[in-house]
Amino acid sequence: MLNKEKISLGIAPIGWTNDDMPDLGKENTFQQTVSEMALAGFSGTEVGSHYPTDPVELKKALDLRGLTICNRWFSSFLISKPYEETEEAFRKELAFLKGCRCQENRCFRAKLQHPGKVGSAYSGRQVCDE
Repeated sequence: MLNKEKISLGIAPIGWTNDDMPDLGKENTFQQTVSEMALAGFSGTEVGSHYPTDPVELKKALDLRGLTICNRWFSSFLISKPYEETEEAFRKELAFLKGCRCQENRCFRAKLQHPGKVGSAYSGRQVCDE
């Protein structure tokens, strides 16, 4: 049996909606999606495109259902955009996640890295001090 004190399971909302093909699942609301996630026994969710963009509102809705954010997709465009622009967008993502109080018991340390196999750029510069 799964020990919920040792293992937490998260799920992506793609089972309810599709960010790449918005017509698939467009009838499913955010509230329905996260309610069904919680009823299915998940404790975490990836942030989807139909989730509230206000971190306080999102956290309140997730807390109501015993859910937390387990991840959020971030598209880095280090090959096609300046590093500073990507870093600024990444910092905004971190601020959003911190606003949701995601992983509040862990220290946020992140690096933007771009493997050379996708292009010639590679950056391991640290973008967060906390």
